[in-house]
Amino acid sequence: DIEVYNFAVERINEALSNRKYRYIEKTRFDELNKEAQRIFQESKDASEEIYVQQLGFKADAQFIIKISNISISERSEAFDTRTASKVTIELKAYDNCTAEGLGTIILESDWSSGKDAKTTKNSGVTSAITTNIDKLFKVFNTYIGDWVNNGTPYELRFYASGTYRDFRDLRTKLKSDNN
Repeated sequence: DIEVYNFAVERINEALSNRKYRYIEKTRFDELNKEAQRIFQESKDASEEIYVQQLGFKADAQFIIKISNISISERSEAFDTRTASKVTIELKAYDNCTAEGLGTIILESDWSSGKDAKTTKNSGVTSAITTNIDKLFKVFNTYIGDWVNNGTPYELRFYASGTYRDFRDLRTKLKSDNN
């Protein structure tokens, strides 16, 4: 159900935003996804890892979150006058550079009851994400913590650094400085 998927993407982006994580809007993701799929299809070594690497590279993202499945269980209540839904969202987290799988996270809601199915589905998605999203953040924070604790190399990014010559001079100075 595309509507449920899009609703879940918006709720995940909202959760990321609330915790000051950067995220990509769905319309921009769709553009990047097309580019990554094209590169993936042109590659002779096509694999999910290559696709995730291309997507991470194009998005300049720290992590890739893939909604791999949304399952909705529905039941009728009160002599078919109400509907109840229970939502399970399966997320996969990947490192952006290596496409290393960081883990699969299951977000599950309680049963949500209401007069129409769409409302109960959306309520279930919201509940599953808001009550369980910390599982995803734990995966990210553990991964970054390992980097910090084990002395993994870090990356410097320069934005609006001037002309190409300025950037080349800066790079030369950084490489020549032993500290």
